[in-house]
Amino acid sequence: MAIKLENVGIAVRDLEATIAFFTELGLTVVGRDTVSGEWTAPNERVEPNSSQ
Repeated sequence: MAIKLENVGIAVRDLEATIAFFTELGLTVVGRDTVSGEWTAPNERVEPNSSQ
């Protein structure tokens, strides 16, 4: 049974490598967009929750 994803947003350092990775998994790129704003600062980093 196929699963349809309507919208996925991910932030990556190397867009082309990431696209190649997900393409190998069988996903298809149907669009690209650029985002901007304070919250997109390249020096910001979210650490995983270590309490799990």
